[in-house]
Amino acid sequence: MYGKLYLSPGNPYTSATNCKVHLGDPTYTGVSMTLEAIGVETNIDLYIYAKGASGDVRLNSASLGNVYAYGTLIVPGGDITLGETGVSGDITGGGSSGTGVPINIIGGNGATNFDGGVISLKGGFGSGSGDGGDIYIHGGSGTVDGQIYFGTGAAGNLIEDAAETNFVAYDTATGLLTYRSVDSVHTELDRMMVKKFTIDHTIEGTQTALVILPANSIIWHIDVYVSELFDDSGTDELDIGRIGAGELYCGNIDLSSTGWKSPTVSNVPNSQYTAPRYTYHGQNNDASQGEADIYIHYSTDA
Repeated sequence: MYGKLYLSPGNPYTSATNCKVHLGDPTYTGVSMTLEAIGVETNIDLYIYAKGASGDVRLNSASLGNVYAYGTLIVPGGDITLGETGVSGDITGGGSSGTGVPINIIGGNGATNFDGGVISLKGGFGSGSGDGGDIYIHGGSGTVDGQIYFGTGAAGNLIEDAAETNFVAYDTATGLLTYRSVDSVHTELDRMMVKKFTIDHTIEGTQTALVILPANSIIWHIDVYVSELFDDSGTDELDIGRIGAGELYCGNIDLSSTGWKSPTVSNVPNSQYTAPRYTYHGQNNDASQGEADIYIHYSTDA
């Protein structure tokens, strides 16, 4: 047969809905049907057109059945919409007797000297006073949940931007990603920071530098944790100050027992020192052991 073949639904086929053209009849006992193009050429396209600029072609399955697209599904210049009003849709890899089937979403390949196609993931627009849709990206659930990689899993693809002044903040309760500026974090850190320095029994009676603090630093508090007691046959004491004032911040801290020592600190808010120093005093200079961590709490007046 040449020309066009019209398959018209039965009367009244002027109805606006439910006009159907059936392949087969109610007595058909097979399990599948094929709509296929045939001819002399090796490859023949099969077109299914809707009418008008906004007419749809709908591939629907009954009940919980599926609609399959084998090979490559190409939508030139168009969109793929999953679901409809009030009903969500999924892109799911097919079932498998082993590891699940992967899904790859790949931008189009560029011709020679042309860029590859961009992939854009975007939540739906909110109408009126409605909010825009969120995007959730997460690994699959399992004995160990799947991870999220920015790369191939064997190599990362993120590009470093040395001029960038923002960084990503991650909410562990919800997985929400936001960003913050480095300046805002500096503002918080400037309120109070801590430097740690470890001392031991080997340097006795000598004023020694602890740490170099940033310019315009003010020391507010000092904690000492003795992890190994100092065992001079006399007293074991620690002073913390600066050149010319060995006990400016605190003095006579007992190091002869382990644990936390929280001395009263004589901070000098209007005086800024960047090189606090310590002196361990073993009364008889015969200690054979001893180690402690000194924590300097300070702020900067930048």
